[in-house]
Amino acid sequence: MSSRVTRNAIDDLDNAFKHFFRRIKAKQKAGFPQFKKKDVNNSFALREKAKFDVDGCMLRIEKLKTKIKLRFDGIAK
Repeated sequence: MSSRVTRNAIDDLDNAFKHFFRRIKAKQKAGFPQFKKKDVNNSFALREKAKFDVDGCMLRIEKLKTKIKLRFDGIAK
């Protein structure tokens, strides 16, 4: 797996808190960032194009031997 997966999660968290503090500084209504519950809609981000490839409804990730079947809109295709 790409080492950037965990870095992307940290970047997303950093971005959420930057927006939060920007709203606080502007004296706008600001709620704390909402975190996803564990095991609900599990997901991760791959933002490097060379590390993965989508072929129809199959996902190929660089260091995995097998392809992963994708689901779109909650329906397996």
